[in-house]
Amino acid sequence: MLFNNMPEQDPDEIEPIDIDWLSFLKDKYANLAKVYFSASNISEINTKLTKRLRKHALTKQNYNTNIYDFLVRIKEFPDSLERIVRVGKGLISFLDGQVNEFITLTNNNPELLRQLKEEMADMFWENEAKYLDRVGELVSTVFLIKEMAPARLHSFSHVYLPDGTYKGDPPDADLCFEQPGRKPVLIEIRNINLNYERITSEEGLYNIIAGRITKKWAEKKFDSPGLNERYDKIWIQPFIWIYDQPTIERYTEALNSFTFANTLPLLSLQQAADSWGNIYYRCHRFTK
Repeated sequence: MLFNNMPEQDPDEIEPIDIDWLSFLKDKYANLAKVYFSASNISEINTKLTKRLRKHALTKQNYNTNIYDFLVRIKEFPDSLERIVRVGKGLISFLDGQVNEFITLTNNNPELLRQLKEEMADMFWENEAKYLDRVGELVSTVFLIKEMAPARLHSFSHVYLPDGTYKGDPPDADLCFEQPGRKPVLIEIRNINLNYERITSEEGLYNIIAGRITKKWAEKKFDSPGLNERYDKIWIQPFIWIYDQPTIERYTEALNSFTFANTLPLLSLQQAADSWGNIYYRCHRFTK
């Protein structure tokens, strides 16, 4: 079992994990299975998860939850009312729905689904909380496909600088949209994890977000000569993560009114619960 605050165990007594993740997803979350990497990766995943679990038992240190912690709990305790199981069910069901919506919005385009699968690979590697970046990108992509209509998603990881104008790997934008009768639009999704304990004022919050956007714009070389002639617009789409509801409520007005050059309104993942205690998620856009 893979989760924090477990009973003490002897690392040598922990059995190797042997779960066919692809079959499990096909049975429970068929749309997520469509973007899960091939069955050939499952053995490596299980080996890494076993090593992590044994390390946890040896050091007694907690670790950042990853997507497999949720999947294991859902698999082993499907009827549990424990909060982390309810959170896992809500999140995984939401992601499954997002992939389904992506497939519908892109008219089941096989090439775009293939590209999405490549983009989502990191969500399924044993990489602790970094999987949330892929969550932010998936949620943002589905939101933007709807928001950008009648423009259509053309490609992921779109390379936009001509050969010979950069060193090393070419910079790329997360999304490229084609517009009827107009030049394409580039959008870069910027996940911004905010430490709520360090947010002390609206000005400080603004400066943190603006600073992350400015850094991303520079990294992507979006001011390079000629881009304005080839693209109708270049946007940064911030997706913010604040793990403290009182902080969100305190700064809602500031988040709603946030504006910055070449930047779309902020997005985030919003959690709620129904009267039966079921947890669900939705994409939230901060606007006035």
